[in-house]
Amino acid sequence: MPKETTLTDTIQRAARALGCIAIKKHGSLYGRGGEADLSILVPVSYQRYPVSLFVEVKRWGNAPTERQRKRLRDLAALGLRRWWPGVWSRWYRS
Repeated sequence: MPKETTLTDTIQRAARALGCIAIKKHGSLYGRGGEADLSILVPVSYQRYPVSLFVEVKRWGNAPTERQRKRLRDLAALGLRRWWPGVWSRWYRS
């Protein structure tokens, strides 16, 4: 199974190949906890500003931390739409 870093780099390269801007967040003492691993800006033709995607990368079988869950709930409370395949959709409903 690939490491989370390898998955993040692969997603970042794929997004850039599609013409998106992919910004990788690095965890540090000065960063905010619970932030997504990648911020991807997707240019769309029907509006002047890009669509923002926040991507938290997890290896299969790993679950988000409580801090990450809180951040996702905060974003959802602001009206951000969310989509998680597989395992992720299970924990959010509870």
